[in-house]
Amino acid sequence: MSKVLILAEFQAFGGTRRYLQQLVSYYGERGHRVRVGMLGAIPDETMIDYLARNQSEWSVIADRGHWPIRKLWRKFPFSALADIFSTRRNIREFEPDLIVISVGTPGLFLGVLALPRPVLYVLHSYPYGRERYAFLRHLRRWFLQWRLSRHRQIVTVSNAAADELRRYWWSSGASVEIKVVPNGVPDFPVRRTQMESAEDRPLRIVTAGHVTDYKNPQGWIRVARRVTEITAERQVEFVWVGGGDLLGDCRARLRAESLDNVRFVGAVEDARGFVADCDIYFQPSLVESQGLAVLEAMCAGRPCVVTDAGGLPESVEDGSTGLVARANDIEDMVEKLGRLIESAALRDLMGRAARNRWKRLFCEEAWERRMDALHSSWLGDAAPAAVR
Repeated sequence: MSKVLILAEFQAFGGTRRYLQQLVSYYGERGHRVRVGMLGAIPDETMIDYLARNQSEWSVIADRGHWPIRKLWRKFPFSALADIFSTRRNIREFEPDLIVISVGTPGLFLGVLALPRPVLYVLHSYPYGRERYAFLRHLRRWFLQWRLSRHRQIVTVSNAAADELRRYWWSSGASVEIKVVPNGVPDFPVRRTQMESAEDRPLRIVTAGHVTDYKNPQGWIRVARRVTEITAERQVEFVWVGGGDLLGDCRARLRAESLDNVRFVGAVEDARGFVADCDIYFQPSLVESQGLAVLEAMCAGRPCVVTDAGGLPESVEDGSTGLVARANDIEDMVEKLGRLIESAALRDLMGRAARNRWKRLFCEEAWERRMDALHSSWLGDAAPAAVR
């Protein structure tokens, strides 16, 4: 039996939370002893119950956001020192054979790569914008060149995310090996098929995710208003599932504009019911590494309209399993949604194709096969025995 330490950042809902549960199941089912080090507060009862059912240990890692001079500990190389300091107890007590890091914040726990142990650093997003201080970028590049090896590597979920990571952490055109392991989502029951959509009820367009800047909720409202204006003969409702820092502002805007067919549901424990019950899934993101909710919509046999941000076009095949619009181009998104709204046959055709693509590339079994191959061929002798 090997010991696997998972260092995780996750929220009350969303992709990083589900990915952590997936990792716990993956290693547990292969006979490994698992401990999860969670950043921040004590986890909720649902997560504690999940870990207990999977016979996994857990501990809390102090959030450096509460440390003195907290901004300092978020900047490399000081963040790397904080990573080592905050995880030392877990590593000393548990003595893991493999450390798996699962984070959505680029650079978090990156300092753990300095330790003399095999590390898989799984990043669910990618940095964007511009580094304010060039010398910090040079320090991080030197550190990564020094520490990355066959047994310490970075994993991400799409080719687009890997390209952005290379550009931001190294330089444009850098030939750095980053392993791409797309997410996989499990199958789940769907209450109705696409063709069971009744004409006497509103056609439902659903978005799931954090209500925050990069997900583009303000653009989503503009699209919803425009679609409502041009489809007066067909009732359409827009639903956004998820919480976030812009939730209150967005709800206030809906009230001010009297958009009664548009609503923000807020955070729910499991958004898949909303996703499965939609007619069209819509993802208007400005930044997106892959998008778990998109994969769940494909699994449910729903056509998707997504932007060309990040890894979304790698999931949705434009013109086949859905439609891809230009990011932040309101009229293009409206036009793509309009095409699906007007044709139930097209929605059904693309929904079936989406389901087939999910089954082939993005189901849980496909993810497990990729993870097995990653451990056996990439980590080699350092891989946990049961997954070689």
